[in-house]
Amino acid sequence: MKFDVRDRAAVDDMVKKGLEKFGRIDILINNAGVSSKWKPFLEMTQQDWDYDIGVNLYGQMNVAQAVLPHMISRQSGRIINTSGGQGIPGISLYGASKGAVVQWTRALAREVAPFGIIVSVYSPGLGATGLTVNDPREMEKLAKASPLGRLCTPDDVGPLVAFMASELSNYFAGYFGGGGG
Repeated sequence: MKFDVRDRAAVDDMVKKGLEKFGRIDILINNAGVSSKWKPFLEMTQQDWDYDIGVNLYGQMNVAQAVLPHMISRQSGRIINTSGGQGIPGISLYGASKGAVVQWTRALAREVAPFGIIVSVYSPGLGATGLTVNDPREMEKLAKASPLGRLCTPDDVGPLVAFMASELSNYFAGYFGGGGG
């Protein structure tokens, strides 16, 4: 299902369709992420701010707020948020929006834990994603900046997210960092 996480009506419609098809929502993986074009902070516009924060933070909040009533009624659920973006020049807004996701997740984890809901956030570090793969020179520069000397791949992230979604992680809530640093 494709939808804009900034659009609450679209989010509510997606949740409704998911419930109609599957009967319940056990796990939410908030994985939407964007970054305005790489540019110095002083060149960023209000439109850039609205876009990055709208998708990266408010979008995750929208989807979580839409599914939480269903999880609370069942006294069970997992919400796994995606963060990232350390303080990297040229994408400071991305880092700020993803940093806010970490703090919001930490607070939400405590807020909904009494309802049997485990909320976590992971930060995979620098990855080869749609945000980076369009510029090979930028990818090489990012790989060199990574403590492990390479970019994160889906194969690196998949096992962690599977663990976070599983019964093996019944006690773990909060923040999981990555990227070898």
